[in-house]
Amino acid sequence: MAFHAKLLDAEGSQCAQVTKDGALTVAPLAGWSVSDSSTANTAKTITKTASTTQQHIAMMVDVTVSGAAAGADIAVQLKDDTTIKWQTSIASGTAEGTRIVAEFPAGIVGTLNKNMTLTAGAGGAGCVMLLNLHGYSVTA
Repeated sequence: MAFHAKLLDAEGSQCAQVTKDGALTVAPLAGWSVSDSSTANTAKTITKTASTTQQHIAMMVDVTVSGAAAGADIAVQLKDDTTIKWQTSIASGTAEGTRIVAEFPAGIVGTLNKNMTLTAGAGGAGCVMLLNLHGYSVTA
């Protein structure tokens, strides 16, 4: 199957192709992940650093209660700079090993030149929070 056209992104990488029969094939986007853990009973923020040329798009967050059961309610927030884009709460008493996964099929689009952050509050004595933020970035 010969190619009729190749579409390039702003960096000159092939992002899609159109064949002679008109079929469009889109290349997968290169993604990123940011992960870290808190220390016991301490809030934690992880950050996908701002870019002057790209917008970040969050596709999934994954937060796990570790070390001990949650001894306090834990606020979890995904932010575009200071704007809350998604949030949930993990209730006091939530068992160690509980995993909260939120997928965003359409993506949560961040603002050009703004950090995208995922924050989890302190979970009480012995409670450690494991945070993961997954997404991709596009040239604005």
